[in-house]
Amino acid sequence: MDYLENVSVELYDGYFVDLFVRVSNLLAIGMYEKFGYSVYRRVLGYYSSADDGEDAFDMRKALPRDVHKKSILPLQSHPISCSLRGWFAEGRLLEEWSRANPN
Repeated sequence: MDYLENVSVELYDGYFVDLFVRVSNLLAIGMYEKFGYSVYRRVLGYYSSADDGEDAFDMRKALPRDVHKKSILPLQSHPISCSLRGWFAEGRLLEEWSRANPN
């Protein structure tokens, strides 16, 4: 985790790092929270298979560049569909990110 965060800061000057975890995986969610991650949104049907179609939490951790932690404020359109149409319909995702990060 530290390596990913360091690369995101040093090479890419990123605002945040994120990961996806099954909503039923309470052990992993607890571990990621201890590492400073928080639930940003729920993604419906992220883990699609014949047996399930379980949702995922998109968990984020703000990096030093995001001084005001705007990148981890939960989206208003939470939860979202995992389909591309759901992610990018009417540019909602981009609009939400632009509002949270006006720079």
